[in-house]
Amino acid sequence: MSFELTPAEIAENTPGGILLTAGENIPVKRFSIDTRSIKEGDCFIALKGSNFNGHDFIPEALKKGARGLICDENIPDDLIYSNSNIFFVRVSDTYQAVASLAKYKRGKINFPLLALSLIHISEPTRPLYISYAVFCLK
Repeated sequence: MSFELTPAEIAENTPGGILLTAGENIPVKRFSIDTRSIKEGDCFIALKGSNFNGHDFIPEALKKGARGLICDENIPDDLIYSNSNIFFVRVSDTYQAVASLAKYKRGKINFPLLALSLIHISEPTRPLYISYAVFCLK
């Protein structure tokens, strides 16, 4: 069972299309939304927030060895063509792309998912712990 995704799988399972792909169809093992934690071979997803725009960090992600890039804004042509070993996927919404990729990746897993959670409820005299399990069968 492989958790890796090829650039073609990423493009097929996101709301958009591939802009340019490297000659090799090398799969991606990890995705990153933060250039501080990106590793060589990762796919960088440029998310926008209220205080940041991930598209501003694309050059840094590429310098750190990102293998792929998912964005929802235009990328300068010189940046695309100067990085011939990178694949670029242009989507309409990067947040939707994250959700779509997570759903696709989960679909590749052939065993039930078990999720455990612990909730802490404070009462005036003592804490009450409630634990429960949720079984999601495929």
